[in-house]
Amino acid sequence: MTGRKVGLFLHEHGLTVAAVTGRGRLEHFTLASEDDLPSLLRAELATRRLRPRRMRIGLQRSLVTVKPLELPAAAGSSLAEVLRFELERHVPFPPEEMAFDSLALPTTRGGPLRVLVAACERRAVERALRLLAEPRLKPLSVTVACHNLPALLGRRLEARRAVWAHRRGEATDLIFLGSGELRLSRTVPAADGGELAAEIAGSLRLLKWKDCDAVWVSGDDIGGFVSSPALVALGAPVSEPPYRAGVVRLLATVPESDRGVTVLALAVALGRRQPILNLLPEALRPRALSVGQVVTAGVAAFAAALSLGALLTQGHADRRYLEDLDRTTRALAPQVKAVEQIAVELNQKKRLLAAFKAVEDSGIRPLPVMR
Repeated sequence: MTGRKVGLFLHEHGLTVAAVTGRGRLEHFTLASEDDLPSLLRAELATRRLRPRRMRIGLQRSLVTVKPLELPAAAGSSLAEVLRFELERHVPFPPEEMAFDSLALPTTRGGPLRVLVAACERRAVERALRLLAEPRLKPLSVTVACHNLPALLGRRLEARRAVWAHRRGEATDLIFLGSGELRLSRTVPAADGGELAAEIAGSLRLLKWKDCDAVWVSGDDIGGFVSSPALVALGAPVSEPPYRAGVVRLLATVPESDRGVTVLALAVALGRRQPILNLLPEALRPRALSVGQVVTAGVAAFAAALSLGALLTQGHADRRYLEDLDRTTRALAPQVKAVEQIAVELNQKKRLLAAFKAVEDSGIRPLPVMR
């Protein structure tokens, strides 16, 4: 059984794998951190007959620094260097040991360049990649696990601005979505709805949002949070996320005790083909065509299709002409045969006339006919 989409969520207690099989089933399991994770991962995948070619990896949010930055508009020409310089002030490790990626945020005309950056120690990425060495798997991406949560939603969202609080054990991952796209993420130790509401309110001020349209809560022990008066006081409906139908069917098989880690692993598995804030080194990423390359390939394919269409059209016209010519030829065949017969008879008469003339010219007189 081949896992069509497989995600690995690496957390402080070990790792959790979620795989959506070709039959639309969800396979999931968790391995404890004190075990030999690479060997156990290989054995568990073999036992479940999961044979993915590549695997997506999601890191827990607390391992990664995620921060919105405002930069001069002129920084766009050398964005990587400017970001590396800016991040030195926000991360507790040297820049040469840093893995980072950035995401452009909406900006106003004439305003500064706004980007969301994610950075972590390079060894955190290397540790995640070592897990795939023994099972002989190739990485597809290394992202922050909670950043993939929007992949579980439907395409059309009523909420323009939404806050998603995903609980995993004692920690809560917060992601803020604008028109379905990531704008900010945080991890907070919210013990109850009041603490969570205070954290959300502070983050809304950081984003310069006056309010939000929805608050979604998922994961472990969410009952007291969904009904929390403090969350309701934020002025937005509080509910579970509006998962798409296929995700609801997959999660129906997951025990409540495993919801926190399994939802994140499933989100990683179903993440984008080209994920945002990807911490995987460029050299290890699968080759992907750029927008310019896709446009060029599309134009070339269109031109080739036009040329082929012209050739086929010309060939069809030539074939029709030959068919018409063949029908006309067959229709004239009887007349041609009649003309040929007349020509034969005419030739015979010409030969006979020539013979008579030759006799006259030779002076031979015919004998009188005896009466």
